[in-house]
Amino acid sequence: IHQISVNRDRQSQGVGSALITAAFDLARAEGIARVVLDTWAFNEQAQRFFAKHGFNVFNLRMDTYLD
Repeated sequence: IHQISVNRDRQSQGVGSALITAAFDLARAEGIARVVLDTWAFNEQAQRFFAKHGFNVFNLRMDTYLD
C-alpha cells in the first residue's frame, strides 16, 4: 500500500477499514501473499489502526541531515 488517508471528519466510520479490506481483496485476487506499508513514527493513531488490521513492525527506517 503506497498511501492511505481518511479525512479526520470521516475517521472511525469504517472508511479506512473498507480501504484496507479492498486492498487485501485485490491482493488475494492477484495472488499476492504479503501486503506492506509504512507510516510515520509519530503517527501512533495510524500504527494502532494498522495493527488492528494485522500489520506488524518488520523494519525501522532512520535518516539524518548533513550540514
